[in-house]
Amino acid sequence: MILLPKLNWKRASLLVTVTVAFFIALRVFGYKIAPDSQVYIDSSTAVGPLYCLLIDLFQWIFGETQYVMPLIVFQNILIAYAVFSLVSFVIDSFDVKFVHAYVIVLGFYLLFVLQTVFTVQGRIPSNTILSEAIAFPLFFLFFKYALASALYLRGHYLVAAGLLSFLLINTRGQLAWLVALMIGLIIFVGVKRSKLEVLSKKWIIRFICGALTAGIVLLGVSWLLPRVYNQYKSGQFTGNSIGRAVVLTSVMYVSDTEDKKLFLDDPVESEMFESVYRFMNEGKLQSSYSPRGILNRFFHYEKNCDLIQARIRQNIEHLATTMPDRNIVAMQNKMILALGTDNFSKYICHYATNALGGLVRSVALLNKPFSAVAIVLYLGCIFVTITRRKDPYFHGAVTLLALCLICIVLNVLFTSFGVWCLSRYMFYNFPIFYMGMYLTLIVFWNLFRTKKIFT
Repeated sequence: MILLPKLNWKRASLLVTVTVAFFIALRVFGYKIAPDSQVYIDSSTAVGPLYCLLIDLFQWIFGETQYVMPLIVFQNILIAYAVFSLVSFVIDSFDVKFVHAYVIVLGFYLLFVLQTVFTVQGRIPSNTILSEAIAFPLFFLFFKYALASALYLRGHYLVAAGLLSFLLINTRGQLAWLVALMIGLIIFVGVKRSKLEVLSKKWIIRFICGALTAGIVLLGVSWLLPRVYNQYKSGQFTGNSIGRAVVLTSVMYVSDTEDKKLFLDDPVESEMFESVYRFMNEGKLQSSYSPRGILNRFFHYEKNCDLIQARIRQNIEHLATTMPDRNIVAMQNKMILALGTDNFSKYICHYATNALGGLVRSVALLNKPFSAVAIVLYLGCIFVTITRRKDPYFHGAVTLLALCLICIVLNVLFTSFGVWCLSRYMFYNFPIFYMGMYLTLIVFWNLFRTKKIFT
């Protein structure tokens, strides 16, 4: 197996088909400048640096007024190649007929296009100035090499997955959970290889230490890069500022009026808490006003999260202007810890509600009928993964499903700490999940045809 897919007439036709399909969608739906696009165009410290750097590059090449369309074209080529590369690898590895590649690619494409109908944003990510435009294709490529690592236990796949995880973390801070996944993947490969080959304990220890070192280096560089970039663009050696704001939003959401006693020793913190709480109370935005039921609670937070976060960021920006010597990062950390500790049980219930909504949105629409469908799908995948894990016929399908389920859980658990589980935050594993199910059904059908399923 190699890192890049080999091209023959079948693969070339598949690549052309998927590329033309995405450009047809661009022609039909056009491109959009979303409300969130401006933070990337302005190279805000609130977001990861990689997409901002890409915009800077296209502005430098094409000019500040003519760069948008070339960037949109690049994004569509990137997503088309990523889908083609992942699907080609899976078809080769699973030894299924190439015609299934067209079915899977069609599934990927339809799931992207259907976002124009079934999501609030109503747009295809590759046709929008948002970091997801490159985050989705980079994630598909990451998943390809992570899957290859788990299947073939080769170091060069791990290196490719590690580099892509670095790019993803610096595109979307939400994907920081990839560090944990990479460490687990490296340890998994080391343990599996130790069972297949005659390896000394010293080699295994070195391998595991290498995994931990790689994780620390990845975290360190990912911590440093946004600070260096923000220093260059704005003169502030600071990381992405939005992370603390979204967590503070979450703990403020579950707070009540009695929590003002937590900040009596600091008039600035007390004033900020009362300002935000008064705003929430006037608009009935906090959790005490949410209706009963998991879905109702989830949608109440989804509706009000941005409003609360905007008020918090407004207060923070005001403090940064009027009190430049104030350590605002430390203040946010203190408020998060104080409110989170004092409202721990309410926060855990809120976190669990957010996570459950995220789990459903990772594989289906979020409503009662589709929630039931999501439960059935998850139970079915878990059942197949457990019962067929030692079956050589299902080795590829089980590995893909297991890796996809792990990615879904990590993404949901990490995202749910602060911001609500928006559809585009959960979409990374959506088409991969159904690709895994489709391939599993193919294996079942092939075994049924040959009657090997009963042996």
